Amino acid sequence: GFCQSYCCSCCCRNKWVQGLLAVVFITIAVATWLWWNNLVEYGKQQAVMLKEGSHKDALWRESAIPVFYTIRVFNLTNPRQFMAGNNPVVREVGPYVYRMTETKENVKFFDNGTVYFES
Repeated sequence: GFCQSYCCSCCCRNKWVQGLLAVVFITIAVATWLWWNNLVEYGKQQAVMLKEGSHKDALWRESAIPVFYTIRVFNLTNPRQFMAGNNPVVREVGPYVYRMTETKENVKFFDNGTVYFES
């Protein structure tokens, strides 16, 4: 055969071993890549998943991020003159700042991964 006529048996054996090792390493590399992608995807899902009773659940039910609304009100000081066609004269009252606290109540977790709540 080819190995006997062109190279010694140890060279031929080395090529077979190298080929087998290449196949094994490629198989391991592909398996590791697939496993790693699945592991990363699982980790991402666990990081964002809302589970009843978890630390994220408590944070989600009562937002720690304050939301402030600033309202400016203007009083018209010359209503009769304004109605007669003159320019309005206004006086600012405020600003009024309100902090909104949003809580989620009547929270229900369902087996299909959905959550019902009232805000």
